[in-house]
Amino acid sequence: MNKYFYSFFACIALSIILIQSSTAQQRAFLSQYMFNGAVLNPAYAGAQTQFVATGIHRSQWINIEGAPSTNIASIHSGFNEKRFGLGLMVINEEIGVHTDNGLFAQYSYHIPFPFAKLSLGIQGGFNNIRSDFDRLNILNPNDPSLSGSISEWTPNFGTGAYLHNKHFFAGISIPFLLTENVFDTQDVFTDARMRRSYFLTGGMMFDLHPSVKLVPSALIRHQYGQAMGFDLNTNVVLDDRVTLGASYRTGRSLVALFMLQANDNFSFGYAYDHPFTDLVEFTGGSHEIMISYRINTGFDKCYTYF
Repeated sequence: MNKYFYSFFACIALSIILIQSSTAQQRAFLSQYMFNGAVLNPAYAGAQTQFVATGIHRSQWINIEGAPSTNIASIHSGFNEKRFGLGLMVINEEIGVHTDNGLFAQYSYHIPFPFAKLSLGIQGGFNNIRSDFDRLNILNPNDPSLSGSISEWTPNFGTGAYLHNKHFFAGISIPFLLTENVFDTQDVFTDARMRRSYFLTGGMMFDLHPSVKLVPSALIRHQYGQAMGFDLNTNVVLDDRVTLGASYRTGRSLVALFMLQANDNFSFGYAYDHPFTDLVEFTGGSHEIMISYRINTGFDKCYTYF
């Protein structure tokens, strides 16, 4: 019975995706974005004089067949006595029979001020989106709209700005500016577009004790055709080694966060999302793991967050 139930649920979910694809195509979204700002804002790349390599895996809505699975790997670096940073981001996302692979290069230019540093960034690259409908179990195997496979290459670029010092940060970004059709055919995907998303982030760090820091932050996101969303986050940093936190995502979930700074180079993170929607009856939530490696390439202080 479970097998047939999940198959039925997957068919309903796929139908919703196909119907809504004419107005909104979601991009991958992460709960640990505050630990690797480059996934949302190209201006973050190289904002500090250090080399950073980060890998993140997210399994969304576990126990639901065909639920989204996301992998993002990124590297970026700033350069001592240079006013620019470089980065590279690789994205892999699967949902049902759909696979999205992306590759984006990032460049940022840094302008120092007495009170903070302003970074302006751009990114450019492409996505390859493939749908393999032969993996579906459909009632009518002769339906031309749900047979074979479709693959499309779509270029894109984005931009952003990031202002920060050791006590606060603020950023605004549009990571993907173009809204081209994902599939240029005459079937149900004719107007499936990657809709433009806008992100506004901000946060501050407070020293509560020589070994305790409080880091509240917020993310405001808006995608064309959808209501504006908010992420409200609070992290507590203990002895610059252990981070414990929680986030509230409006109308969606409550997130628990954990990060361990194992040494001066390696850090590990984990996040668990507990949904507030009707999906809570069918899934145990979402899991996200992160590993990061960084090396100072300059002589200024590198901060864990900003």
